[in-house]
Amino acid sequence: MILVALSLVLYILSFPPFSVPFLIFIAFVPAFLAIGKISYKKAFWWFFAGGAIFSLIHVHWILNLQVPPGIEKLLVLGLILMIAYLGAFYGIIGVAFKYGAKSTAGFLLFIPSAWVLIEFFRSYGDLGFPWNPLWEALLHNLSIYQIARFWGPFGVSFLIILVNALMAYGLLKRRRLFAAAGFLIIVMLQFWGIYLRSQTFKSTKSLKVAIFQPNVLPRYEDNPEEWKETFAAYDSLNRLLKDSPDLIVFSESSLPGYYRLSRNSKEVVRNVLERHKSYILLGTADYKFETRDKYNLYNAAFLISPTGAVIDKFYKTHLVPFGEWLPFQDKFPWLANIHLGQGNYLPGKRFRPLQVKCARLGVLICFESIFPEIARKEVNLGANLLVNITNDGWFGRSLGPREHFYLAIFRSIETQRYLVRAAKTGISAIVSPEGKIEEKLDQFKLGIIESEVPLLRGETFYVRHGNWMVYLSLLMAIIFLAYNSVKRLIHGG
Repeated sequence: MILVALSLVLYILSFPPFSVPFLIFIAFVPAFLAIGKISYKKAFWWFFAGGAIFSLIHVHWILNLQVPPGIEKLLVLGLILMIAYLGAFYGIIGVAFKYGAKSTAGFLLFIPSAWVLIEFFRSYGDLGFPWNPLWEALLHNLSIYQIARFWGPFGVSFLIILVNALMAYGLLKRRRLFAAAGFLIIVMLQFWGIYLRSQTFKSTKSLKVAIFQPNVLPRYEDNPEEWKETFAAYDSLNRLLKDSPDLIVFSESSLPGYYRLSRNSKEVVRNVLERHKSYILLGTADYKFETRDKYNLYNAAFLISPTGAVIDKFYKTHLVPFGEWLPFQDKFPWLANIHLGQGNYLPGKRFRPLQVKCARLGVLICFESIFPEIARKEVNLGANLLVNITNDGWFGRSLGPREHFYLAIFRSIETQRYLVRAAKTGISAIVSPEGKIEEKLDQFKLGIIESEVPLLRGETFYVRHGNWMVYLSLLMAIIFLAYNSVKRLIHGG
């Protein structure tokens, strides 16, 4: 129990807000040393408890969400269910660790593979929620994360667990060579990553971009005060912007209501365009009629030309479960009749970069930025610049907005694209392909970022081949399980 608790402490210290470099490479060693001495039941419940404690630290911002009056208590229930949901994945990991710790192959192949498969499953589908993936612990050591260009994010997780397993196995069996191999992998990854940071894609073209951060807090219901603040904020930003860029980026939910139905929203945009003849990308709610009496709602990004016309749009493809919709609502429309304070949006079905001059924008709306596969798909379709628009005012002053921003940084490294991020209340930023934050506006500040952003070409191995390490992990896990089953049958005979 003490060793598992020590692993939990090391694991917590590996992630924000602490982010102690290299701790993640030894965080699981104490747990590995203890796992062989406990039952499967204890392995599940101890890891479940540890995962629940860790998740509480990182997702308690759920309590800050604004919901209709009368159902605030459901937020507490939602937090409990979220913690239990995430804790269950850690419990399954505990069982997998216990099963794999019986042999050398289990320690060094099955355990890393099991982690990858469970982490991938947690990020998949309508219920996917890859908050705090293992690779986030490399936030303050982005040199090592450069290998994600080849291995992909799940491959990075595999290597982190492999290093932990090698060190633990070396201690358990008193074979220093295994522990030394784990240390050698860390050194090699560090030097390989340093080399890769100097090997970014080149560019001959760029886009002059301005990011508007109005710092207007969201309200659940229409509020005249919000419009007063909105007009004042955008008027100030409009005056602060001296030159006319190619593209001005507003945040998600940048203006209250539906842009297509709002005179006030169009007035804000018109005032900006009169002063700066630029393209504008903004986030808004949108609708589409299916029949004369039925319409669907979407979380959208509109591309507006210098003349004020909406010339293209993108609908958010991965919605926040239980926040923007009830999962599977598109397949079972009757779910829309269940009211838990969620929006009734539907997910978009298409990935398609938006064209602005020579730029092809891969748009990531809100928490789409935490899904590696979405950014990868956009770049596969020709995006030469990633643009993340979000409204993180709902998080309040919790750890949530910072982690949301941190997770977006990894998308730049994997795809070797610049990332332009516009957040309504912060954090807005421009991030380079090696993960360097070139410019940033912190939370709850009004301001603009202006920059000439390179448009990069070329595809990384990960962009071309995707999550190949997930498939390799699945193959290794199947082979190991099949081998053990045959071995038991022979032994039983």
